[in-house]
Amino acid sequence: EEESKICRNCHEPGGDLISPCQCTGSIKWVHRSCLDTWRSVSPNPQSFSVCDLCRQPYRLRRRPVSSCKKFIF
Repeated sequence: EEESKICRNCHEPGGDLISPCQCTGSIKWVHRSCLDTWRSVSPNPQSFSVCDLCRQPYRLRRRPVSSCKKFIF
């Protein structure tokens, strides 16, 4: 199954592939970066939080903004 994972947006294999909704089959996988791009440019405002294909809310974890360490002086 690992070999058959292809991003539904860019159609490239491998990388940061996730399955953020209820889609199955060949449209199950998407690169996180491809999904984030689609969410930000889609003409449909609901696309930011809901899949356009299966209509289910995305299950996403927040990405850390940075890995800053706290400095104490």
